[in-house]
Amino acid sequence: MKSKSIRKEDVNPNLLIYGKRLKDMNYTVQELSEILGVSQRYIREYLIMRKGAPVQPKANLKGKVYVNGRQLYEWAVEFHQKKLEKKAENALKENEFLCCRCRGHVIPDHFTIEISASGVPFRKAVCPCCGAVINRYIKDKE
Repeated sequence: MKSKSIRKEDVNPNLLIYGKRLKDMNYTVQELSEILGVSQRYIREYLIMRKGAPVQPKANLKGKVYVNGRQLYEWAVEFHQKKLEKKAENALKENEFLCCRCRGHVIPDHFTIEISASGVPFRKAVCPCCGAVINRYIKDKE
């Protein structure tokens, strides 16, 4: 089964959904990919090598890697929670704009409200740090 593309720095939703099925026992990468519906490459290269998912220290002579199912699920939930907390920390406040040139959150002195060609209202301002034009779409509060 081919997995859908996921965002960089995120955990595959299949791991969070189907990970509850995993028992407190060791699985091979192939077994995990079949249970979770993700590719073996995703598990081996992304989760284990890049993100540091927990692996069992023992490996046989053929180089097979064993992963404890319960530990992997708990690690994925914790990783996902940290990602959500970091996303909430970086969320823009009411009067903040994101300046792409400064690469930071800025609060301009004043802004104007304009309407785009598609009819969506947005705020337009000038960055107080670098002078770049910054925009932010207005979300409906209703």
